[in-house]
Amino acid sequence: MTSLTKQAKAKEKEAKEAATRAAQISRQAVHELKAQGCTYQDIGDLLGITPQRAQQLAQGRRYDSSRRILTTSIPSIRAS
Repeated sequence: MTSLTKQAKAKEKEAKEAATRAAQISRQAVHELKAQGCTYQDIGDLLGITPQRAQQLAQGRRYDSSRRILTTSIPSIRAS
């Protein structure tokens, strides 16, 4: 593997991790703003997203761009 290929793969990994973290922060921001009494319209305006997307984030939904669908995050249950 060439040096440029390694660099590209490393940057792709960094970008994916950054996107995941940004999504987590966005969901947290939506929850905090909603708890403070903001409407989804207010939240959307503040975060630069639609009110519908703000509501989806509040409900734990995320967009799977590879499949172009919304999915719901359901915590896994581990057997004891």
